[in-house]
Order: sequence, then C-alpha cells, then structure tokens
Amino acid sequence: MSGDYSSFLSITDWRCPACNTNTNSLGNTFSGLTAVALHVAGKIRTGDSNHKQWASNIVGISIYDPTVNKSINTLADELQQAVLEHNRIRHEQLSAKIRELVEAQLATDEPHVRAYRHIKQLETSLHEFVQDTLQETFVGGNDSWWTDGIPLDIRKKCANRREEDTHREELYMYTDLIDLKSIIEKNWKLFEPKFRRIGTKISKNEFLHDIDKSNDTRRRVMHPIRKDVTTDELTFLKDFYNLVYRLALPRNK
Repeated sequence: MSGDYSSFLSITDWRCPACNTNTNSLGNTFSGLTAVALHVAGKIRTGDSNHKQWASNIVGISIYDPTVNKSINTLADELQQAVLEHNRIRHEQLSAKIRELVEAQLATDEPHVRAYRHIKQLETSLHEFVQDTLQETFVGGNDSWWTDGIPLDIRKKCANRREEDTHREELYMYTDLIDLKSIIEKNWKLFEPKFRRIGTKISKNEFLHDIDKSNDTRRRVMHPIRKDVTTDELTFLKDFYNLVYRLALPRNK
C-alpha cells in the first residue's frame, strides 16, 4: 500500500535472533514480537545453548535470576526489547538491499524488475478492489465494512501487526495478499457481480488460485537473493494485474 520499497517486507516476517527460524515448534509462522520472545524463552528453559548464549550476551546475567526463570512469560518480557531491536535492524538491512536493487535497475527491462512493478501494481489494485467492494456493501457507518466484511482472525492479526509497528497506519493497511484472498473467499457473493460486470469468466477457485500464485512469485521477487523469473510468470503477473485493475476501475476513474 505504501510507496516505500520497504512495504514489500512482510510485517509478519519475524525471526529468532539466535537460530534465525521464523516458525515455532508447531511449524507455525511467528505472529509477532511476543511469539518470538516466547520461543527464545522456551528454548532457554530447555537448556538450548545457542539461545542461552545469545540471551546472556544481549540481556546479561539477569536471565539466570530465579525471579526471571520461574516464568517463561517473565523471561520473554525480559527478552522482548532485544528481539525487537534485532528484527528492526534486520528489516532495515533487507529494505536497503531491496531499495538498492530496485533503484539501480529501475530503468532496465530486467525480468526481476518487471515482476516487481507488476506485483506492486497488483497489490495496490487488489487492496482497492476489496475495500471498495466492502464499503459499497456494508454502509451502516462506524466502519461496518471492516467489522462485518473482514473475518475476525484477520482483524485480530492486523491489530497485532499495528501494535508492533512504530509507524501505525489504519488497520486495513496491515492486510497482505493472503488476507485479501481469505476476505474474497468469505464474501464471494459480494465480489462475483464485479466479475460479471467486466465480462470475465474466471471462477472463484481460479481467482483465488491466481492470488496464491502471485503471492508465491512475490516471495521470490522480494527475496534479497534474486531468483530467475520466467517469461510465463511475467505474462501471468501482467495479465492478472490487468484483470484486477479492471475490477478496481471505479476508484481509478
């Protein structure tokens, strides 16, 4: 949504500063700062040397204090500031790499840069399409489009993301492509007429699949270590963006 290149770094991309994982013991992606701190605290309590060493170096001997060690939550509270600072620096470094890449090659016709442009356009138009459709439908005031049109789990996730962001935006700004997919899936009957309006025959499952496909390419394109983008992928991104742009056209008039 933002024009800053750093907007392509997922707000949910939290990593453990000791082992660099972004998932908990169940394989679920960390939901935010607290989840990472609890992960580190849990590893310390089980005696993991890497996590104990990191915490000892950063936080100091206080992590071995009996008052701290008697509760994982208390220990996690002790570690939160250090975990936050590690992730902040890492995100800034990744943002700088992406910015350098894009600004150095913006005038080129390199496939990676073309894919970047298509994805940014696609994300912007899809956000507009979803928000406009919900606002047209839920007109009860007091942001009823948000409370009635957005699934509860996504509203909670966006609230958590905003709490962990130093530059707080409106809640909708914290939705990502997969969130938009879930919103469309939940409210398909509201979105379906827009597809008929522009005369497209794409089905619900096809459209949701194309969002997944776009998101997969997005992850590769936004990774600091570039991977090849094929001609077929570029064609798909361009065509899918053109479709979404037409769906969002009322805002673009």
